[in-house]
Amino acid sequence: MPHIFETKQIKEALEKLDIIAAMEEAFKAYSAGQMIVSPQGELPFKKPAGKMNLTFGYMKNSPYFMVKMASDFPGNTKLNKPTGNGMLSLFHKETGEVAAAFVDEGYLTAARTAAAGAVAAKQLAPKVIHKIGIFGTGVQALLQLDYLRRVTECRKVMVFGRTEEKRQAYLDKAAALGFEAEEAEVERDVAEQCNLIVTATSSHMPMLTADMVQPGTHITAVGATTPQKIELAPLVIKNADIVVVDSLIESKKRGEAYHAVQTGLLKQNTLLELGKIIDNPKKGRLTEEQITIADLTGLPAQDMVIAQAVFQTLTA
Repeated sequence: MPHIFETKQIKEALEKLDIIAAMEEAFKAYSAGQMIVSPQGELPFKKPAGKMNLTFGYMKNSPYFMVKMASDFPGNTKLNKPTGNGMLSLFHKETGEVAAAFVDEGYLTAARTAAAGAVAAKQLAPKVIHKIGIFGTGVQALLQLDYLRRVTECRKVMVFGRTEEKRQAYLDKAAALGFEAEEAEVERDVAEQCNLIVTATSSHMPMLTADMVQPGTHITAVGATTPQKIELAPLVIKNADIVVVDSLIESKKRGEAYHAVQTGLLKQNTLLELGKIIDNPKKGRLTEEQITIADLTGLPAQDMVIAQAVFQTLTA
């Protein structure tokens, strides 16, 4: 019989794992051609607006393959429900039998995305972080901060959100994580005071423009997961010294680099995959004055690695 795991069990298992190290291996494996994936499927809805994405794939050296369903319904915020949900299943690669179903309400995706943000910061952020800037006040924005604790000693954070109520709630949660937290009145405040910035929103309009970004800044952008979403003005991407994506293939379809290429400000061949940076750090940040950007839209390799790690922990 297949195992069925729920969110509480999954969260407990994740506490026992080094997910950041696991994500580093996932990125390296993907860039080394060790991940087999099929094109992502998408089922859109109009009333209410939303979508269901279907991804599937396997690692060449894994005994399992993975199928994930992930929903995104932005209107859920008005219902006090998470905008993202879903589940993931592992199947035995030799027989096609179900090994496990993770009814995780989208938490595995959220956790691997946050861990990927920590990987990007570990590889590309300046050595000394004065203050962390966060755009967004949702689950992912908080998880990004939580995972950053594992790769930086900085405990100062500034957050920019759409509403006062959400900002205050975020500040309270950030304080509970051990951060000295403050809110930003405008986007420029974050850019001027923070040299490690994370954008974790569903914005369809750029929040950071090129004139705001200071030398020595690292930006991790995780929100632009569809062609319509954008968090950074394309000129921000053009002016960066290093632009890293999780997948060169996916960067042709979505993400911050996608918009910069589409507007003619950036050449696709100037982009680097994060897995290549992890494998050879000399391709990453070389000086404290460089501006670096990690444009992360998510990989099935991340889902595969985190699901297998949790599965092994829960069945040990």
